[in-house]
Amino acid sequence: MHKMIMAVIRRALFDKLTAEFEERRIPFTCTSVKGFGKEVRLYHDDIHDRVKIEIIAEEKDVEGIKEIIISNVNHGTTGAGILAVYSIDEFVEFSELK
Repeated sequence: MHKMIMAVIRRALFDKLTAEFEERRIPFTCTSVKGFGKEVRLYHDDIHDRVKIEIIAEEKDVEGIKEIIISNVNHGTTGAGILAVYSIDEFVEFSELK
């Protein structure tokens, strides 16, 4: 069974985190996103540039990947980011289709 790990992180943390993914051969996708968190005053300056990383992994690998993300994020600070794990009902790799 596969799971999707999604993390939204500060842009400054992106290079360090993805270098570790590349070193461990963890495939990922990333998207530039904008958003705001819990403390919002609804001014333009409150909308921050972030990076959303998505990883589809086998269930046995999820905890290790979460640890990589958590260890590379400045946790405990406001706006450090978020992490979520989703169940996937179906997963198809096009390279495996014949």
